[in-house]
Amino acid sequence: MNQKIIKRLASCAILFMVGSTAEARSGMVPSYLTQVPDTIPYGFFEDEREARDSSQFTRKNEARDKGARSAMEYVMDKRYINQGESFKKNWYDHLFFDAGYGFEQLSAPVSSYKFKPLSKIRIGVGNQFDKLNSARLSFNGGWGYLHGTNSLFKTLGVNADYMYSLSSYFYGYNPSRLLNVSAIAGVGFRMSELGDKRKGSALDVHVGVQGKFYTGPHGYIAIEPYLGIGSDAMDLSETRNWRKNDMYYGVNFSYIYYIKNNLSRESRFRILKSFENTKYMLNDSTPSRWAQPWFVEVSNGLCLSKSPRVSLMDSKGLETTISVGKWFSPVIGLRLTGSARQTTWMKDVMKSSTAYKPEYLTNRHNIYFGGRLEAMFNPFGFKKDFDWNDRFGMYIVGGGELGWIIKNNEQRLSCHSESYTAGVNLWARLGQGLSVFVEPRYAFTEYYIPYSNYDANKVYSDDYFTINIGLRLQNHGIKNYKPSGESTDLAGRLSVGVGGGMNFFITKQNNNDKAKINYNGRAFVDYKLNSISSVEAAFEYVSISNSLRGYYWDCNNEYPDNDYLRVKKNGLMDYKYNYGFISANYVANLTELLYGPSKEGRMFEFDAFAGPAFALAISSNVKLTAAERLQENHFIEPISKGNSESFVTFNAGVRLRANFTKNISAWFTPTFYWMGTKELEGIDFMKVKYVETLNLGVQYNF
Repeated sequence: MNQKIIKRLASCAILFMVGSTAEARSGMVPSYLTQVPDTIPYGFFEDEREARDSSQFTRKNEARDKGARSAMEYVMDKRYINQGESFKKNWYDHLFFDAGYGFEQLSAPVSSYKFKPLSKIRIGVGNQFDKLNSARLSFNGGWGYLHGTNSLFKTLGVNADYMYSLSSYFYGYNPSRLLNVSAIAGVGFRMSELGDKRKGSALDVHVGVQGKFYTGPHGYIAIEPYLGIGSDAMDLSETRNWRKNDMYYGVNFSYIYYIKNNLSRESRFRILKSFENTKYMLNDSTPSRWAQPWFVEVSNGLCLSKSPRVSLMDSKGLETTISVGKWFSPVIGLRLTGSARQTTWMKDVMKSSTAYKPEYLTNRHNIYFGGRLEAMFNPFGFKKDFDWNDRFGMYIVGGGELGWIIKNNEQRLSCHSESYTAGVNLWARLGQGLSVFVEPRYAFTEYYIPYSNYDANKVYSDDYFTINIGLRLQNHGIKNYKPSGESTDLAGRLSVGVGGGMNFFITKQNNNDKAKINYNGRAFVDYKLNSISSVEAAFEYVSISNSLRGYYWDCNNEYPDNDYLRVKKNGLMDYKYNYGFISANYVANLTELLYGPSKEGRMFEFDAFAGPAFALAISSNVKLTAAERLQENHFIEPISKGNSESFVTFNAGVRLRANFTKNISAWFTPTFYWMGTKELEGIDFMKVKYVETLNLGVQYNF
């Protein structure tokens, strides 16, 4: 029996040795000695190139189930594994800017010393170091009034904040998550100033929560409530309160803009897959809907102000705006606007020296110059098929405004003001990057009038309602964009145009019964230097007129030897000045500059021009209005005949062209002429003197 077992074992050993020798001679490795590649978690590879070049791992080794989730998630407790999507490792991949506006309330130490809510502006820069941790350094400024006084309280400070993403900790990292919640803790330093009385500085610690809403690969909207405690010099109170520290709380609304695309690889693939009819940019794999275009806007419109002294329609006036803006994503953007507006806030009775027309109504004007910063919200940007070249669109705007308000009466009021604005911009596309829009808007303006006998002020407010019509030019906003098309034909370099229209300007007052239409006419010759640049010589005839109370000599024709028995009287006078503005301008075809030549040609094009001008005084005229009736055989001599003078000035404007044929175009041009320091009697300009002309005409291209 033992011999049989020994023989069988010897036979197996011989067979094993023979097989091994054969495999060795053939260069094969026995299968039982081959190491099977281990499985790896899904998302292990940082990019596709690494996956292709790796000799140790392949996509076949990824541990995935049918739901496309990593099986490694179930090996141990999730909290010990970095959950979520991949995170780019370079330190500069997650740099961001943070800018916002908010309100802050300092906790009153005693009931007699308290502040109204402070308006706060914050600008910061930060970096996200990994899936959970971020840091931010920000500068902030605030202002507000000490309750019941005319003392302005101002602060300027710097904060250093640490942010921890609670959403990523509990649910995994996902930069395209609609809402990401983070806890915030930080320290700060601020300097405070209360009028001309007291100054001080303080340290503080603060905590808060940030809710960050996703709107695109670069842009987020954030709301951030916070509270903090600082040293006793923060509110500059002279009374040391029981807690020996100052407390505050507030909320900040901000935009967060990542310099580079903040989406992970997984988010990009998922979002791109969900898009319908995706259009890609030239030389870039980013879809066109993720473009971040800049734009400029110019507009004019009707402005109404609510006043207890006149009805809403009797307050009607004009507003002019110029805006520059940028979209940070298809949904959010910022717009900076400069505006000037004029409305009527009261009517004065002006008595005449004649019995035939005993009184007139004079419109006292409410004038406003300011600048506003507004957030833009485009609800259509959430659509999967959204495109910047859609035929129609709209966006909502809202923000804050700082300005200077002037109310003209016998005792003129002039002070700074704060406003909160909201509106809707409805637009229709005219051509590539060019659109026309209508924007109804509401503005709440608050200003403080100090008392003359003690340190206090009274708060007043105005309500403004405007509806503006304007033009917008928007660039492509595309990385690595290269204009395509053939060069514009310069065979016809010369063009001439002629047109006419009306003009507007801001005055302190005018007569209620004499609505003046100021007219103008424009002619120009344009010579193309290349497809973008041209030079222009233009002449514009401008009539500037107004009706105000003035003085004249009432003369009796029956007494020529006694100097006509002159009697000085007052009445409603018509003042009229005629100017010819001769200008030499550089003209840039902005449509061609931004989008390049078009092989098929464009229906609409947008030009901008600027240059020096010479204001030639053609004539001036002062006369008693026709409504005034004189005694029989009497005539008048104006005491002043106007003070028209020629002067050198500057002009700038834009031009919208509609090309009907190769040779014939229609155009519309708003032009601004700076009037310098010239005082025209009877016009009653403000210190900021300009005339805006609007002309509509035709152009022939040779």
